[in-house]
Amino acid sequence: MMLADYLLRLLTLCSEERFGQDAIEWAIVSGWVNLSYDQNADLHAIMDRYDDIIEAYQRVCRDLEGQTGSVQQPEQQLQLT
Repeated sequence: MMLADYLLRLLTLCSEERFGQDAIEWAIVSGWVNLSYDQNADLHAIMDRYDDIIEAYQRVCRDLEGQTGSVQQPEQQLQLT
């Protein structure tokens, strides 16, 4: 459960918006961001690439929308159990 708490805290520190949190989670799961589990280092790593992460995630969402004809977000693969 400590890992889940860490990831939730990290997501909320990086973005107050749901879309931003989803984008960061996607970046972690997809390997765009490698976590060190040092909060300051992870915050720095994410925020240094925040704009790139958002843009890439938006492209993924648009691609899914084009494939399905409806607005979708990538399935969340990060399981916090």
